[in-house]
Parts: sequence; C-alpha cells; structure tokens
Amino acid sequence: MDDTLLLSDLPEPVRGYADAVGLENLKKLARKTGGTSIYIPTEECLDKYSFMRRIQEERKLGRSINELSEKYGVSVSTVYRYLNNTK
Repeated sequence: MDDTLLLSDLPEPVRGYADAVGLENLKKLARKTGGTSIYIPTEECLDKYSFMRRIQEERKLGRSINELSEKYGVSVSTVYRYLNNTK
C-alpha cells in the first residue's frame, strides 16, 4: 500500500472512517476486508457481548438463573438465551 497516502487524499465517508480508527488501522482493515461489505455493530451491541460474558461467568460460579435475572434486570428467558448463546 502507498506510504504517501494522506487523510486529505481520501473522499468522504472514507475520511470519516480514518478519523475514527486512524489511517494506519484503516489501511489494515483495507488489506483484510477491502472491497467487501462488513457489518460494524453498534456500541450497544458491543456492550451486550461483555454483559453475556458476565452472566456466563457468574452462572459458572453458582448463581441461579433467578438471581442473575434480578441482578441484571432482565427476564429469566433472556438469561437462558445468553447462557445458550454461542459466539
């Protein structure tokens, strides 16, 4: 890839992506996925992954489904869904 690439060389919205992740990281992303469509999850979705991990960890430590439901303010079925989720 061209080492002389400048942020000002890029059109919008590509320049916005470079602003968000940095030009070097954008180049890495281009090498890995360039030319394809990729899904970038929302922040809320990313937060859900750590939430699911915490529920799974606490269940392994012996917390009941009802305790987890009450602690995190979600339904029992949501706890079960997170426990059965495979990444």
